[in-house]
Amino acid sequence: MVSIDISKFIDGYIDNSPNQTIIHYWDLPNGIRVKLTNPPKELTVRGETFTIGKIKRVFGNSAEIEDKIISIVNWRNHKHEFSVKFPIHLTNEKYVLLYSLMLSEGSSHDEFRIHVPEEEFHAIFQDNLNSFFEHISINQSIAKNIKVSKAPECIRHLIPIPRYIPRFILEEKEFARIYLRVAFEAEGHFRYKHLKNEAVNRRIKLSRNTGIDSLIAQPLSYNIGERIPFSQIEKDNTNLAKSILNNPCPIILGEAILLKKHFDIDVSLFPEYIRINKTSFRRGKTSVKWTMYLHSINIDRFVNDIGAITERKKQLCELMGKVTLRRPNYNALKIMKQSAKNGIFSSREYSSEMLKVGYKFPEVFLSKYKKKNLIRKVDSQHYLLL
Repeated sequence: MVSIDISKFIDGYIDNSPNQTIIHYWDLPNGIRVKLTNPPKELTVRGETFTIGKIKRVFGNSAEIEDKIISIVNWRNHKHEFSVKFPIHLTNEKYVLLYSLMLSEGSSHDEFRIHVPEEEFHAIFQDNLNSFFEHISINQSIAKNIKVSKAPECIRHLIPIPRYIPRFILEEKEFARIYLRVAFEAEGHFRYKHLKNEAVNRRIKLSRNTGIDSLIAQPLSYNIGERIPFSQIEKDNTNLAKSILNNPCPIILGEAILLKKHFDIDVSLFPEYIRINKTSFRRGKTSVKWTMYLHSINIDRFVNDIGAITERKKQLCELMGKVTLRRPNYNALKIMKQSAKNGIFSSREYSSEMLKVGYKFPEVFLSKYKKKNLIRKVDSQHYLLL
């Protein structure tokens, strides 16, 4: 499967990336109740808590009132109160940790919880929410033999989880590192396997599913629960295939952009298959699985610059980092493309660049790629890229 060209999506992604870095009380739904210190007389007709809606009606967007808010009072089965200090600032490590965790493992549409076996994730969830909000109650339970950590539902309005990675994470390398470490810990598959010829097969894979109902003009004829390879979609429905390629999953696309922008990590990113779901809950009636692969030197860069959280993946990263790297087979082709002008490159310039990166016999690849119909000789010193 050929990777999409990530570079052509960067500008559009940045345009869609949310630029919100602060949460004010006036950003919250009207029904949330808060407690104030020394509440003004305009609010104290009755009771000690006040809805956001009433405060906005009486005072609008007031920095003075915002400074008086000391807690949010939440009712579900019983009264629960936790401290809050407005405005809430999002440009910090604790928000990035929670954001990445919830995007991968959490549910934040109408609740705020995680349902995962890894204790490391429950620690991230609880420790960082406690850092944001004193006295917050995190309920823990077991469902289907897996641990659940659940915060009050209103937290989803205080800790937003947008589908496009926020602008400040895109722009700041350290925030990108924190985000990616959690994302690959949660969703990444690290492969390290010894082969029969004493070589080592290593790769890092990450996949995301996203709904595509909005891209489908007519109902598809595949069976419910069926996974249809994208290569089959390209044969059966070229218009849908083009629409999918032009609309990558925003989460994994953002992750690919972060990897390249801050760590010079190149990835292969492509739609693997579509699936007809039993229900439209979460991902819609039809979804597509996007998959990203890291190979070769890009694995080394990931291991050295990003790393892992759990001991198991830390050990895999350590093993991967000990593998003696072979130069990529198609590094020569990449150099040909970089030195080409209007699709034609000079064999002298190409050979010079190849020698700089350690190749002893650059001419071998000229012969090899001619046989593969990747290049064609134009004259004694120039080749055309095909």
